[in-house]
Amino acid sequence: MSALPLVLEVSSLFIIVFILLHRYANFQQQNKLILTATFISWYFSFMIVILLPMDISMTTYRQCLRDTPVIIDNQTDNQSIPITKCKEPYSIISPKYLPVLWRIIYWTSQALTWLILPFMQSFCQSGEFSLAGKIRGALISNAIYYGSYLAIFGFLLIYVAIEHNIDGPKLKVIGITASNTWGLFLLVLLLGYALVAVPRSLWLKSNTSFRLKLLYFKLAKLHSEKCEAEEQLEDILNEIRTIAEKIRYNHPYRSFVDIIVSKCPESFRNGLRRNVEDYSDYNQSTYDRDIPSEKTLVKLHYALIKSIQIKDRTSNEWYLMVEEAFQVEDILLNESNSNFKFMKTIPFRRNFIMDKVCNSTLEWFFYCIFQKYFMRFVSILLTCLTIMVIWSEMTFFNKRPVLSLFAIFLNASRTTYNYLSIEIIVFMTIAYLSFCAYFAIFKIRIFNYYYLAPNHHTSENSLIFSGM
Repeated sequence: MSALPLVLEVSSLFIIVFILLHRYANFQQQNKLILTATFISWYFSFMIVILLPMDISMTTYRQCLRDTPVIIDNQTDNQSIPITKCKEPYSIISPKYLPVLWRIIYWTSQALTWLILPFMQSFCQSGEFSLAGKIRGALISNAIYYGSYLAIFGFLLIYVAIEHNIDGPKLKVIGITASNTWGLFLLVLLLGYALVAVPRSLWLKSNTSFRLKLLYFKLAKLHSEKCEAEEQLEDILNEIRTIAEKIRYNHPYRSFVDIIVSKCPESFRNGLRRNVEDYSDYNQSTYDRDIPSEKTLVKLHYALIKSIQIKDRTSNEWYLMVEEAFQVEDILLNESNSNFKFMKTIPFRRNFIMDKVCNSTLEWFFYCIFQKYFMRFVSILLTCLTIMVIWSEMTFFNKRPVLSLFAIFLNASRTTYNYLSIEIIVFMTIAYLSFCAYFAIFKIRIFNYYYLAPNHHTSENSLIFSGM
């Protein structure tokens, strides 16, 4: 009995999730509590891919112990040693630890999804200027959100209570079932998109000319979004400039204005003109008629934060996509190159291995030959996996004969108690389904607001949304 494989897998997963979060989040500027909650939600979600194969192999081992007769060896003096033909899995751990891990993952994920992350989302969306104001706004927002859900759930619960007898344990089962149903509904939506999109995107990406046309189309669309974000930010900055000139330095709301101005770009702060009358005595009757209320300043503060996030994200996407378009243009031009040397119009970023190992000839073979056919091969392989998944889902409830391909493979391994093959089959199946689900999460864009942008440009709101 050794926990070393579990420790290695959990440690490796910790590093992978940390690198992934570092790619999308900004560790220096974003709230550490939000980053920690997002990390835990991502980490526990990926943990299922590791624990489920191990759990199934240990269940198969316990079934082997039940089905295989135990032989008692009495040859030793005063001792009886039980002997069994069942071999222990290489990743076996104590049976009492795995249920504890599952409970920690399940209830922590439930608490994050339904309580902690929604509160954090409302907190970071708030434009209030004080901590108490942000907490109060988050509590009110969540009270309205969950109040509507509780009203609907209450009506359904009354109906069920009239038809059936409901006690405490049954109520707990109903709550868990409702939560799991919501999760399965989201999973069906994500897989319905990604099971087709993953192999399709790889196949289309192998076609250089089509990939370039698609990039041109995306660049045109992104350019309009970038210009719209810049115009929206400029309008908000003009409004802030007007309010900053109206609200003097001895006005009670001036501290709110200073907080708003501190969130503005540095060029705007440096160019903000200070009125020579800023230090004059504040006259309430003269200025209050044109001065916005605190509620208006809160809305303006939130609009500024949101506008800056969208502008920074679209600008970053624009520069990355332009760089990719130049690279694809170079690949397309070099595909007809007869001297088998990769010629660049502009230098583009490569990884460390490509810089140290590849010369122009190897680079030509990699980008113009190997990359194209490798992506097509992987696309065909993933297409076969998608067909197997869909077929297995359609035939899941058919027990005799067993038609699900994954069930056939798993039963064949369980018959011989080949734990390694059991874990490999389960891991590959769950890993592909998880990859497709997370592919949809990382690619999906809702109202151009909830979106995971690389290079540390994902907003706190989008990170929380992905963790939910």
